[in-house]
Amino acid sequence: MRINAFFAEDPSLSKHRFSVLNLLRQAPHTLDAQGESVLALASQPLSGPDQIRNQLVLSDIPWPLKLSTGETRIDNQGCPHRPAARRVASKFFPVVNLGNARQTDPR
Repeated sequence: MRINAFFAEDPSLSKHRFSVLNLLRQAPHTLDAQGESVLALASQPLSGPDQIRNQLVLSDIPWPLKLSTGETRIDNQGCPHRPAARRVASKFFPVVNLGNARQTDPR
């Protein structure tokens, strides 16, 4: 492969080796410009079921949440107080159907 010669000539390119070779590996699976355009146009209507599911799940979460610190949160992200973060997460995760997955305590 000609690209390997470039990597051999310039060792500073080695940090990009994986990305470049992965791109070349996927190239045969890339559509022409018209096919990529059709696929891009189809992505919005095809994402409808996922968007609807997300709206239904999020609508059942009791927002806003009041933490023991007195802070009111509208999400469970960025809370440095671990016990408060657990309480926020416990309000969220019982609502979400995790299927066979089980919650684990990361301690």
